[in-house]
Amino acid sequence: MSSIEEAFNLYDREGKGFIMTTDLGTVLRSIGKTPSQAEIADICKRIDQTNSGQVSLEDLKQIAAKMTKTVTEQQIKEAYAVFDRENKGYIYVKEFIHILTKVGEKLTLKEVKDMLKQANMGENGQITYQQFKNMMFGKLPKLE
Repeated sequence: MSSIEEAFNLYDREGKGFIMTTDLGTVLRSIGKTPSQAEIADICKRIDQTNSGQVSLEDLKQIAAKMTKTVTEQQIKEAYAVFDRENKGYIYVKEFIHILTKVGEKLTLKEVKDMLKQANMGENGQITYQQFKNMMFGKLPKLE
């Protein structure tokens, strides 16, 4: 089973053959893609022309195949440094949630909590670099 299928199945909890468009950004990020909110909105408009709020596995595979943006290890480190300004080697979950829901291109609280849940994060209130990398860019991000 591919990582796309695994991510799809995680959000297709009832096995109906679709995920909700509201989960699309989280699913794409979990497989290492880095879409902006504007890109997600554009994708949803194109694939969900009937406003069903649903995305099939085939649609997800096509979307993922078209997203060829790669992320370098240095870019991941720079993104982590935004949160770990004091270079402690960890970031606080509360601060992470605050920044992602209030600053820049905002995610919803549900999206952030889904990311944390999927990555089994935050039991101790901290996120290490490796946990951050796995959560934000997938377990096997495409690196240059």
